[in-house]
Amino acid sequence: MDALLAAERESLFVGREKELGLADDLIRGALEPTRILWFHAPGGFGKSTLLDRIQDRHDRTVRWNADGLPRDREQLVARFERLLEDVQDGSEPVLWIIDQVEAHAALENVYFDELFPRLPAHVRVVAAGRSEPGRAIRVDAGWARILEACELAVLSDRESRELLRRRGVSRRRCEELVDATAGHPLTLACLAHDADARPAPSAPLQLPEISVGLLRTNAHALAALALMPLARLETLAGALPVGLEAALENTIATLPFVRSGVEGFTLHPLYQAPILCALMTLEPDAVADVRRRAIRLLADKLDGRRDYAARLEITLAWPYVLRGLPGSEHLDHHDRTHFWDRLGPGDGSILEGLVASSGDAALQAHLDRHREASERLRILRDEARRPVGFLLWLDLAETHGGAESSDPVLRAIRSAGVRSGLLLRGWECAESGQSPSVSQSELVARSVAEAFARPDLPRYLMAIRDLTSAQHWLDGGLLQRFEHLEAPAGQNAIVGYDFSESSPSDWMRAALGGGRPTTPPPPAPGEPASREELGHAVRAALRDMHDDVRLSCGALAERVGGHGPPAARAERVRAVLRNAMMQLPSPADGTSHAALIERAFFARPGKQRAIAEDLGMSYGTFRRRLRRAVDNLVGRVEWMLARAE
Repeated sequence: MDALLAAERESLFVGREKELGLADDLIRGALEPTRILWFHAPGGFGKSTLLDRIQDRHDRTVRWNADGLPRDREQLVARFERLLEDVQDGSEPVLWIIDQVEAHAALENVYFDELFPRLPAHVRVVAAGRSEPGRAIRVDAGWARILEACELAVLSDRESRELLRRRGVSRRRCEELVDATAGHPLTLACLAHDADARPAPSAPLQLPEISVGLLRTNAHALAALALMPLARLETLAGALPVGLEAALENTIATLPFVRSGVEGFTLHPLYQAPILCALMTLEPDAVADVRRRAIRLLADKLDGRRDYAARLEITLAWPYVLRGLPGSEHLDHHDRTHFWDRLGPGDGSILEGLVASSGDAALQAHLDRHREASERLRILRDEARRPVGFLLWLDLAETHGGAESSDPVLRAIRSAGVRSGLLLRGWECAESGQSPSVSQSELVARSVAEAFARPDLPRYLMAIRDLTSAQHWLDGGLLQRFEHLEAPAGQNAIVGYDFSESSPSDWMRAALGGGRPTTPPPPAPGEPASREELGHAVRAALRDMHDDVRLSCGALAERVGGHGPPAARAERVRAVLRNAMMQLPSPADGTSHAALIERAFFARPGKQRAIAEDLGMSYGTFRRRLRRAVDNLVGRVEWMLARAE
């Protein structure tokens, strides 16, 4: 069977003669001093298939798939030590193949500083990933000739026709598919079904690429790409068309790929910032559809798992899916520039500096007590392997005596009668004054994922100094604040989850309706003058919704605060308005206030009479209900701004 599979795969392989020749020359020593070939290309270009062919052509190979390996330096080095034992025999050349190397982008320095230099002379390396090595490596005088980076191109029209012909596609359909896919190998393979053009099953991380050619609208494709690398075939199955008639417009179908770098995924430059930044505003239905499917799938998967490791794999994706589109260029790196590690010998002074800046003496005591407990303490490192943050978990059932007497947070929790659960006592990062930041994004994501991953956990509490990083979760009802557990005059707020009321999967599903079904306290009545001024500011912002410059200079932008270019300031204002809109109650007399505001201001600009007609209302009724909805929105914005202050 193995021989039959190999023969079938070889019969469907086309092109890549140059790359195969380079690999043959590398193993023969004909490329000296080159010892490392590094193929790079966007997803779906056939990198893994090329590595399969290279592996079949050579006898002694060792293959790693980086996406399935730990993103932990210690475990990676340990695995490399075993590899060195396996390749000790130098009688013949050995080829070390590394696939999906972009999954270890944060560990690139470990490969080039610690692993590759230790390879025996008879070992060669062929790696493949979405991006080439960092510039510092490429221009290094030592690596410049030892490393050769090669970018894979799309298939030529001739090669595309040959691939489709070998898969049994008719001549008439061949030309149609060649034109629609622009030589993108994965999209060609998935559309090469003459009967109904349904896509073949694909690996989870391949879906974002084929979605560009298959999702039913431009907006759905962009939404899927914006959620990368979290989109899954099951997540979007309902959005796939039956045939090519519903495929994307040709301008996007001819660019069916995504690039990846150290800072994460991006679309082709033609579709980068302008469309992605405006997508949530211009096509909210498409974004919500993709996001809703992803959340429901994660919740269903979590219900069926009891093992902590399996649950953590699911819940680590949850914060990113929930956030949907990135709120700024600094977020959603998804551990491509940061990674989690244990405490190292040189980290003590840096962590002490982080703790000292918090002014929390009890936190230092906890850190000293648990610095050797790797299951309690995790360190967040940046791409230069510097510690930039840490998380420290305490089991409330085990804390007693000295720990309580020195920690006002624990004393307050104990005095309120709480005896079980986990307390996150360390939530610090070097960039805490620059929120939102990559570090804070990763700390929040990891802490929430840990809470949801632990089965039968009664409650999960987080003692945090600054509510800014959790404000979005609080405003959306996706995180609780336990003010009755906070120490008097303490510097820490207590937020978290009481799972005795709702299970983790219930919290996830609550996001489908815009937040956990709790009723926030009514906003405190403000001064009439300030309420009137805020009302003018909110209405002006709604009118300027699609004008970044005017929106960023308006009165509401001043109230929201923050720095940056106009586009970034405008996005912050839109985020506040959208969060407030999603919390509006649904009246009993018809269309919800959120839907009215969405159609009138967030959606594509249109005539209000046409909108009223679409909603089945008279123009007068529409105006009346819209005015009432905006009044409610002003009250909700006022409440959110007061809490933020």
